[in-house]
Amino acid sequence: MNIVTKTFDGVAIEFVEFEPVNREQVSQVTRDIKRHLAAINARQAVAPAKAAAEYAKQVSA
Repeated sequence: MNIVTKTFDGVAIEFVEFEPVNREQVSQVTRDIKRHLAAINARQAVAPAKAAAEYAKQVSA
């Protein structure tokens, strides 16, 4: 049993390795994590712009 820490785009994931795993499964999980992080980052980037647009709309009304 090994405790392994991997970092994906600045997010540390810690897991326990009990047995060898299929490399393709690991690659798929890695891709899924990166896709989810990209979606989270995109939403965080859009939120301030939406807030500014809403504020501008209220101020001009």
